[in-house]
Amino acid sequence: MAQPFFVKGADQVVVNFGSVGFTKTTGVEKRGKGTWKIQRTYCLGVLVCNIDTCHEPKCPGAAGRCPGKVTWEACNGTALRFDFHIPSGWALLRHRGLHDHPWPESKKPDPLARADLKAEIVKNPSAGAFKLKMGQPSTLDDPITSVTEIHGSFINADRLRYYRRLMLRELNIVPDKLGAGVGDKFMMDLFQWNARGLLIISSGFQTECEHFTFQTKWMAERLLARDENNEVYQGGLISDVTYRFFENGYLLTTSMFCEQTARWIPAQISWIRGLSVNYYKLHFSALLRQFVRPDITPSERDLMVRQVVDFSLAQTEGFKAAYMDVFACTDPMRAAKMIKGCHQHFRAQVTRVRRNRSILSADQDADFQKKCMALLDPIEEGGLTHEEKLDELRRLFPKTKRWLDWWTMSDIQSMLFPSRRPMLDDHPDGEDGLPDTTNAIESMHRVYYMISSGKKCLIVGMVELLGFISVLEEEYNAVMCGVSVEYGSQTKMQRKFINDGRPPDTTAGLLDGPEPSIKKKNAGRPKNSLNVEPEEPHLKNRCWMSAALESLFALYNPLWLRDSKGKGATLFYHLAMHFGSRTTFNLTKIGRIRTVLTNAQTKLFNMCNERHQARFQPGAFASCDFFIELLLDPKLNPTKALTGLFEVVEHRDFACRSAEPCLVPQIRSLTPIKIELKNFLENGLNPSDVSGLILLWTTTGLSKTPGLVCRCDSIKASSEQKPKPRGRPKKVKDLSPAISVKSQRPEDTNLPPQHLYFFMEVTQPSDPIERERYMGAMDWPYQITISGVKFTLFSRGYWNGCHYWCKNDGNARLVNTDMSSIGGRHPFTSWLFYTRVWTSEEEEHVKSAIAKISNANPNAEGYVVDEFDISDSSDVDDASEEAQDRKDSAGESDSSDGEEDLSDSSAGSSPESDSEEAKAVRTASIPNIKVPVSTADISASPKSQSNPQPNNQSH
Repeated sequence: MAQPFFVKGADQVVVNFGSVGFTKTTGVEKRGKGTWKIQRTYCLGVLVCNIDTCHEPKCPGAAGRCPGKVTWEACNGTALRFDFHIPSGWALLRHRGLHDHPWPESKKPDPLARADLKAEIVKNPSAGAFKLKMGQPSTLDDPITSVTEIHGSFINADRLRYYRRLMLRELNIVPDKLGAGVGDKFMMDLFQWNARGLLIISSGFQTECEHFTFQTKWMAERLLARDENNEVYQGGLISDVTYRFFENGYLLTTSMFCEQTARWIPAQISWIRGLSVNYYKLHFSALLRQFVRPDITPSERDLMVRQVVDFSLAQTEGFKAAYMDVFACTDPMRAAKMIKGCHQHFRAQVTRVRRNRSILSADQDADFQKKCMALLDPIEEGGLTHEEKLDELRRLFPKTKRWLDWWTMSDIQSMLFPSRRPMLDDHPDGEDGLPDTTNAIESMHRVYYMISSGKKCLIVGMVELLGFISVLEEEYNAVMCGVSVEYGSQTKMQRKFINDGRPPDTTAGLLDGPEPSIKKKNAGRPKNSLNVEPEEPHLKNRCWMSAALESLFALYNPLWLRDSKGKGATLFYHLAMHFGSRTTFNLTKIGRIRTVLTNAQTKLFNMCNERHQARFQPGAFASCDFFIELLLDPKLNPTKALTGLFEVVEHRDFACRSAEPCLVPQIRSLTPIKIELKNFLENGLNPSDVSGLILLWTTTGLSKTPGLVCRCDSIKASSEQKPKPRGRPKKVKDLSPAISVKSQRPEDTNLPPQHLYFFMEVTQPSDPIERERYMGAMDWPYQITISGVKFTLFSRGYWNGCHYWCKNDGNARLVNTDMSSIGGRHPFTSWLFYTRVWTSEEEEHVKSAIAKISNANPNAEGYVVDEFDISDSSDVDDASEEAQDRKDSAGESDSSDGEEDLSDSSAGSSPESDSEEAKAVRTASIPNIKVPVSTADISASPKSQSNPQPNNQSH
């Protein structure tokens, strides 16, 4: 075993240790109870092109049209391991093997490159990305150096801009990407917003004093306003901190209740850098100084400053210190009278303890909660005292002793429990009219994060808060002018009547005992009431719709919308709208895919139910082929968008025993191309020879017996009526000869439709076993040629008599590396979709649409819309094997078990669940076809040996 040796000198600084420059997979584990961290790195090799000028895995050389062939060179027998000793900071590196392949180009800079870039930015912080790429010599003798020489990834201007902004923030040259820039802009912005109403009433920059306190003129007026009885505000103030509104520091808000708008409003807001006692003292000092006025008496002042707080020690002590400092109070007990604890925090703690089965058993749960809640009730005459209640809790629940000791500390219980709270002189009975919880300020924090994404810099965050306060001020002004700002009656905070020394004149004051007008408690849920069924039965048995939509979504591309105009009431219009919404979600990842799919299915089903109520009933099984025909038939969907998509022209020549057929030749349009068993039998073909049937249809024509009867003799006969003979038995009329028809797809110069829809009519084999054997024996080619145009099989659907599906029956995985395996014999095949190569005009339209999509979604989080052109179908197997080998080497799983399937098909996979390798295989296996990755999706074949059963719960 080789002995390790140290390679780091005492004066050296290691920057790149732990990182590598090759493509890799990494695994991390910890050993020795967290003392050692083991990191293993395995090389994935490199993807190279057989043309020397190409070096990238995706081969973008020659403007994306490189004719080369990409191959994967594996890196076998190499491994790299880092052992980090966490306590000491030392690490051990071990490497095995030799990387005998070209070194891949890195897409991101390494730590050394980032350090060099930072040094260049320090030299000229005002230089932008373009100037950094150009370089600038300091003298005429110095060469021009560019940051692209530091690392090749800096040739990407967007990546260079990102790292430049990152370095400027690290150097504290630009405080934040959202904040002011360098120089005096921050101060000038403060002056500007101060003129707009964002008043800074207090600020500090010394250590432990960093704060900015803001208040508008309207907030100050509401805080000091008197009501119609000339009484000051007595509803109490609630203060709390939120942690994620500012990127640096915290937002401290003090709110009050506004009776005019019946809601809590901010009275003062502060940015504080820390959460120590001094920061709270600074905020409360600025608040309390506003009550030092000659027109406010000390008793009124004590009514106005009362606070409802949580049990933060720093917040409580900060308020007490500010109260004693501003009002020159030397009695800490008087300051404690102004603070009330939050009952909700106490209830939450009780709930947390009572659910701990290590502390309380299940039978003690309810009793413990009841006795703890009794501590919040005032002491009744003849009842248990506060000490007796605590003694009972300690005796019945001895394991909660430490928890009870914390709540019974003098500073805690004096804020919370009524029997221990020091009361004001004006309210000796304890009825102070303050809220019991801080839920109002927690609700206001929720509003903050509705108007802001959080993590904002100081000036941007305060401007957003100013906008929120401006809206509250507008609502207040509207209410004061008699304008309603919301529907319904306003629920104002009811203030309990407090007797200020007047004689008792109420029922409660004159009579002993409970008040007679006590509201009855809610009786709760009625006995033996039935549960509400949340299920929606009309959404069941939707496999026919899910399979159809999933199969058609594989064909969707921008050409479907080429001739669409405005709104429409057709099924195809809403189908295209749904596919557009689904493609938008795949691109932007905004919203929920479940909502997109559910809304589309509901809309399409309701339209089908209105037009064909007997065929589409809620919760009942329906025909998938009839649904597809309703979606794609141009006669049922009079829209120009369907022109050239699925409609096929067919010529029909009729023949009978007369010299001139009784029916003239016809030209008809077909949307579904129906394949029947009699088509093979009447033309002398093997029932599995689909290629021969299509060849015969496109050349000499197919002979069919449509069921029509020749009427040539009856036409030539006399039209005069003959008297009916009497007494003679009726003669049986001779059966008229049938008419035969020859159907043919003409070899004309017109371009075939973009897609071909083949449907297998399987009603003729009435025996289920024979029908299953007939469906499984059909040999569908992977590619067919019609009118000189090559069509490729894109999607395939299945039906077993009671269930429709497509895409490997819901298994989102790569079934076969050879994508031509979608053709051939598959059991239960019901319908197929072929698609052809785009013309140059169509290709230009698609490129234009992709460019519009890219411009409209510059920051899309989904997979990017791209275009591929694979001209040689011989590369299908090689590309498929390469992608599969990459997938195996990276250690990825072929299946997506455990992930919820959100595709249209109840047993299908959606494009967003595909891995990058699967997309590469899918794209590379389409010969000479240009399709957008975001819309094209090839269906995989089902398991040939399994008989899928319907799963109604998933439809």
